[in-house]
Amino acid sequence: RIRHIHVKNTVIRRDKLDDVGILHNTAKDRGFEENQWWYHSLLDEGEIDWRRMLSAFMPDLPDLSFEMEDYRYQKSVDDVKKGLGKQIEYIRRIMP
Repeated sequence: RIRHIHVKNTVIRRDKLDDVGILHNTAKDRGFEENQWWYHSLLDEGEIDWRRMLSAFMPDLPDLSFEMEDYRYQKSVDDVKKGLGKQIEYIRRIMP
């Protein structure tokens, strides 16, 4: 039985991936660099359909955890709180 899932999501910029390739991720600090082909996103913005994923675990949904990895919400403590709040709202909205 799975007891815990650490949820996260990633946006893949396919146009940039096709242009620069998988090994060209040049960002040195957290944030975004022009040629970066992926970035961590809010849970509802990336590649993973979390509603579908979580429904596969029913009726024994494991504990969930997440953190703020979206660089757009890491500029200040208030930004982190805002991003975390958005993720909590999303999880509540999609809970099977």
